[in-house]
Amino acid sequence: MTGYTNECLPDRYEDRGWSTSPIIMHGDTIEVIQSGCLKSKAGDFVIFTKAGSDDLILKKQISSVGDVLSIINSTLFINDHIVLGLDGRPVHLVRKEEQLLNLYALKPLSGILVLGAQNSMDSRSIGPISQEIIKGVVVE
Repeated sequence: MTGYTNECLPDRYEDRGWSTSPIIMHGDTIEVIQSGCLKSKAGDFVIFTKAGSDDLILKKQISSVGDVLSIINSTLFINDHIVLGLDGRPVHLVRKEEQLLNLYALKPLSGILVLGAQNSMDSRSIGPISQEIIKGVVVE
């Protein structure tokens, strides 16, 4: 692989969940570049850890630091563009999710939003995450 130093060669992981289906399925092997070698951006699949855990979590990054989220009729928007879920349909929030994300609406985000399948642990239930807890970016 050209363009990578030895420290930045991708690591391989097997996905052990369903929260990124139908794009990345349970059992799929993914290649991940460490975040120090490749900065993530909206649209990338990223792995991160939750506070107090070493378990890796895989989600799709749907915003970047400084982006602005808004909610109109329970539908999620980033920078005035409708957010599509992993199934290709607009992301509609239930009341609890909307209440949480309204805390961050209409001002530049200081973290990033991540999205999984419906009912998975993502920014709809935990809010924005810090860019610093991203461990890597899926490249394959």
